[in-house]
Amino acid sequence: MIEANCVSSRLTAAWVQNHYSLIVWKIACLIRSYPDHFMDQWQSKSVLNQLLYRYEREVNLGQRPVLRKILEQDDNSVKHMVLFVANIIKTQSSSFYNTSTKYRLVLSDGWYKVRSCIDLRMEHAITRNRLKIGHKLSICGAQI
Repeated sequence: MIEANCVSSRLTAAWVQNHYSLIVWKIACLIRSYPDHFMDQWQSKSVLNQLLYRYEREVNLGQRPVLRKILEQDDNSVKHMVLFVANIIKTQSSSFYNTSTKYRLVLSDGWYKVRSCIDLRMEHAITRNRLKIGHKLSICGAQI
């Protein structure tokens, strides 16, 4: 990426690792859904091009995805957004009012991830295998 004139001080290891993992996830999902059309994307050149695209959008153009805006408190978390379930974590932590004690979700907008608490209805969906990793959620009225 530095050979493509990216500023090295803006390329932290955490930024590259985060975006690399989500780009590989995206390409794998595309190939799984449409293998005949996207199989040629399964190469390092495609991942690098996506990393450069994200660098251009975030660093050079200053455009931020929804989760980054919310986490930096530049946007409201109650607005409508579509996130996907990146992971379901089984926990033994103490519960908060009307929240699950068994599970936490890792949600993503495709660019960043955030851990979340869930309510008892969502826990029920997980235990009945109705909510799985990769499923999309239409979220409105979320709290930080």
